Amino acid sequence: ATKRFKQQDLDRILTKLRIDPRFEIKPVGKSFLGKTIYLVRIGQGAKKVLLWSQMHGDESTATMALLDIFNYLRQEEKEPGFRTRLLQECTLYFIPMLNPDGAELFVRRNAQQIDINRDAIFLQSPEARLLKSIRDSLNPDF
Repeated sequence: ATKRFKQQDLDRILTKLRIDPRFEIKPVGKSFLGKTIYLVRIGQGAKKVLLWSQMHGDESTATMALLDIFNYLRQEEKEPGFRTRLLQECTLYFIPMLNPDGAELFVRRNAQQIDINRDAIFLQSPEARLLKSIRDSLNPDF
């Protein structure tokens, strides 16, 4: 297995995920180099949870973990349990790759050489502005 996880890998998986009507997948912005950044939504509960991954392009583990969560949420339960309750009580929002430019090169920073994690105040990168905009519009509980 490789640690590298690029947008083309994510696109392939999101294409398969679109088959499941419980998931809403939509483009919400572009990276500095014009790569699409997606928002994935599932659930219909009042509690809103926002998760994002690969803010640093060379940190793909969380993206792979989110994909594991997607697979878990897609599984059917024989009897209503945690999964059913979670999706009834929460709406989960995911940005599964915030820095596709950095992911392509397997580097921490984005194409502007900005560490998106350190750009929360100045918002110089389109990726940081997008994350803040989504957080502000969703106003998640977690």
